[in-house]
Amino acid sequence: MILAGKNATADGSILLAHDNDLAGHQASLIEKIPRMKHEAGEMITFPSGLEIPQAAETCEWMVLRIYCGFAEGDAVAINEYGVSIAGGVAQGSDHNKKAGEADPFIKKGLNGGVRYVALERSKTARECVEIMGRLYTQYGVTYPSGVGVADGNEIWYIEAGGGHQWAAVRVPDDSYLAVANAYRIGEIDESDTENYLASPG
Repeated sequence: MILAGKNATADGSILLAHDNDLAGHQASLIEKIPRMKHEAGEMITFPSGLEIPQAAETCEWMVLRIYCGFAEGDAVAINEYGVSIAGGVAQGSDHNKKAGEADPFIKKGLNGGVRYVALERSKTARECVEIMGRLYTQYGVTYPSGVGVADGNEIWYIEAGGGHQWAAVRVPDDSYLAVANAYRIGEIDESDTENYLASPG
């Protein structure tokens, strides 16, 4: 995955790109999900069996869908407010034993589909990351991954460090970030909430 800030590109564009490693015979297509109002008590069910409450209203968005369904695939999507996501960078092979013991993954937790839940509820990149983070903290994740989130003004990158722990960093406007299947966030400054976000503790 590559994320490029607006002052790091020739024309001032913010760019997100992600290679989802599909085999040559797997088709991709764009799917458009309309703005929707939801009934009180409606739930979202994840493949793990976890159920979380649906929002009262969700915005319109488009997603790159692979043949087995976008909820299982990599995140490449944008909503009606111009908030976009890219990623699903797998970090399991880079996750060490001590981290696993300190904050184990949750078998009945969130999977990659949480990215779309956050996307359909957010109007800015920061809000999307904050929603994702709150859901990570509350319900936990089944597997660690990194996701890039952008809007017309800024880019954020969020990583799940364990079952409930996560950190996010704002990519500077004059920088780019390249991410393979490994952790990239090192030190964070929790007092600098303009540029860093993290789970409690």
